[in-house]
Amino acid sequence: MNNFYHGCNNPAEILKAVAAAKQGQAAIKGDFHVAPKEMVARNYGKYLVAFVLAADVIGAHVGMINKNGNMNAAVGNEVEVVMNNEAAKFDFAKKVIAAKVHCPDGRVAEINVENGEIVNVA
Repeated sequence: MNNFYHGCNNPAEILKAVAAAKQGQAAIKGDFHVAPKEMVARNYGKYLVAFVLAADVIGAHVGMINKNGNMNAAVGNEVEVVMNNEAAKFDFAKKVIAAKVHCPDGRVAEINVENGEIVNVA
């Protein structure tokens, strides 16, 4: 199993997109970035979405932040995974088996990855 993190300001949008892609509907829109380190993803939004994947994503680009024009001084030289094609985004969604949203106020919401809905908040 693999853990990846995605920082954003609207987690509901991405969770609904993952659920739709799991059902074979539209892929996640735009390039989709995740990081294997929580601290990297936290620099990209006030919410942190933690995904658990059953296996590696096929077709994703693994690269270094702050290399080849991809600059974010807050992150430093860290690894990111980018899904920049529909096949990779569908594969990512298919392999997501669990997700949680870490809120700015410290609460953590467990998500049903099949429909993008909140199951529990602690």
